[in-house]
Amino acid sequence: MKRFVISIGSNCQKAETMVEETISFLQEVFSESKVSSVYRTPSINGDGSMYANAVFSGLSSMSDDEAESLCKSYEKAKGRSRIKGDAVVIDLDVVMVDDTVLRPKDYSRGYFTKGFRELS
Repeated sequence: MKRFVISIGSNCQKAETMVEETISFLQEVFSESKVSSVYRTPSINGDGSMYANAVFSGLSSMSDDEAESLCKSYEKAKGRSRIKGDAVVIDLDVVMVDDTVLRPKDYSRGYFTKGFRELS
């Protein structure tokens, strides 16, 4: 079993609801989950929008690629658009697997570090 640490974010009208629904989905898929609070951070692109964020940690026997595919499939099922300027319905990124950081930029940004500190 590996521990996956996933960054969750949304800036749509129902952002906090989307983050909460996503947490529930992840809790069904992963065991021994830990979840940060849901909190707000400003968009990193400076457009003035605010994101609802959380960080999720859970165990699974799936591969790193399977976990990433699960996250991207979930985004698509929830209506995630990749068109610049569209609201982000939900964004899921596998930032860490066990002690390995897969996404160093995300790992160092406030929208991740705030929630990640809560999991310790």
